[in-house]
Amino acid sequence: MKRLILILIAFFVIVVLKAQTDFRPGYILKNEKDTLFGEVDYQNDISLSKICSYRASSTDTVHHYYPGQIFGFRFNDSKFFISKMVDGNDVFLEFLIKGKFNVYYLKKGIDSHYFFDKENVPLTELPYSEGVKMENNVKYSYTSTNHIGLLTYYMQDAPKLADEIQSIKKPDHKNLIKLATDYHYVVCDGEKCITYEKKIPAFKINPELVGGLFLANISNPDNQLNLFQFGVVGHVWMPRVDERYYFKTGLIFLSAPGTGIISPFTKIPFQFEYQYPKGIFRPRIGFGLNFYNFYIVNMFSTLTASPGCMLKLSKNIYLTLNYDFELAINYNAIMPLDRFSTEPIFSKFTDSLYGGLYFSF
Repeated sequence: MKRLILILIAFFVIVVLKAQTDFRPGYILKNEKDTLFGEVDYQNDISLSKICSYRASSTDTVHHYYPGQIFGFRFNDSKFFISKMVDGNDVFLEFLIKGKFNVYYLKKGIDSHYFFDKENVPLTELPYSEGVKMENNVKYSYTSTNHIGLLTYYMQDAPKLADEIQSIKKPDHKNLIKLATDYHYVVCDGEKCITYEKKIPAFKINPELVGGLFLANISNPDNQLNLFQFGVVGHVWMPRVDERYYFKTGLIFLSAPGTGIISPFTKIPFQFEYQYPKGIFRPRIGFGLNFYNFYIVNMFSTLTASPGCMLKLSKNIYLTLNYDFELAINYNAIMPLDRFSTEPIFSKFTDSLYGGLYFSF
């Protein structure tokens, strides 16, 4: 039975990963004036810097374009990417703001890179670094300030912005767009600048109220015990990393009145979760750890796979169904015992089946 469950989970993962396309209304620019409207596949910033997948409609063939092959592409009223050469390689840079001082963004691994250009100034990276260095056998944290000097030099025709430039300790979308906007209106009369950046929060927490069964498989099969679980789970969304992935945690109470088991006790999930981003029916899956607490000092943890699905009820509310398959990783050392025997309460494998209401604001 456990092997069948593992096969089903693996199949679920494969199906989800193959379904990651997310075509949204947009267009490609074959050159600055030749525009083709249709749909563009919305991926994370790293993928969008390398490839643009376009189709004229949902029934047409998907065409893949690489940096240098087209001028750029855009999602309607949202992100705009144009092809530029960086360090000898063509990439798609996200165009954040267009004006007298243009700002661009590139995601490489976990690092964010910002670029700018202006009239008579070619594309230039805004340098920034941070880390730890050793001096006299002592570690020091450092952050670079070269970006401040560069911005000061290229904005010297707007001296009133000196304090704002000095306040930029670390370049990011918000402070660079504001600075570029302020600079534009200082040096330009009448002409408006254009902000392309999609307005999204740095992070957001979507709560989920959950309740259902925890199937505690005691070593003696005649003592199968079903616990009730209920609680609140928070799904932390960080769209600047990827709009499909979440960090999942919360507090869930489990109880079994009259069984002799310490009751209630708690479960705290720490999982990374994928949610399919569109449609009325949305699959999701999480992987990570669940931590169980008996009184405060007696804890054990499990490796957990959590497939599930979400059914859209309204604009912001979803009905959810979830299944947790768990393997205890410190089972022998700390698993509490059944009061009627010397057997542990749970086997190494446990299962949870529960539903809930998920709120996305």
